Amino acid sequence: MTGITAIAKELSQSTLNCFREYTMLNDKKYFKYFGFTEDEVNELCEINKNLTFENLESWYNGYKSSNGKKIFNTWSVVRALNSNIIENYWSPNSNEMKEIINYDIVGFREEILELINGNTIEIQLENYGVEDILNELEDNEHVKEILYSKMVTFGYLTYYNGKISIPNEELIRNWRSLL
Repeated sequence: MTGITAIAKELSQSTLNCFREYTMLNDKKYFKYFGFTEDEVNELCEINKNLTFENLESWYNGYKSSNGKKIFNTWSVVRALNSNIIENYWSPNSNEMKEIINYDIVGFREEILELINGNTIEIQLENYGVEDILNELEDNEHVKEILYSKMVTFGYLTYYNGKISIPNEELIRNWRSLL
């Protein structure tokens, strides 16, 4: 089972048990299945011949696994290769991103502007799962960490070596349009 949706597990009403969650925040074994690897995108470009690896890399790369390996956004790479057009294929959920920006956390908007300008932010993140969804409204002390963890889980940001950043041109343009 793959995807970005947090899955209920180990809760009394859950019918899913004996479940192990692997995320980009902590997995060194299955990371290559979270998106396309650089080698896979190179191979696809050799087959396609209309789009260069460099173009795909700047627009759809930038996610990093916990061991630093680069991961490409599969949805956007496949759409670009099928259409032979480099553009924004990110499935827009502008309302969610606007809500995140307008959440009114002190310094959050300014930090997003720093990320848009290519900077990174040092922060210690943990996994974001159903347990966090159930508790996030009660945890005012760690709300920023929970929010950033959520944004990494949903693909709006990437996290590596204790730092978050905006992974690629596609998402930089999305963030810019919201500010």
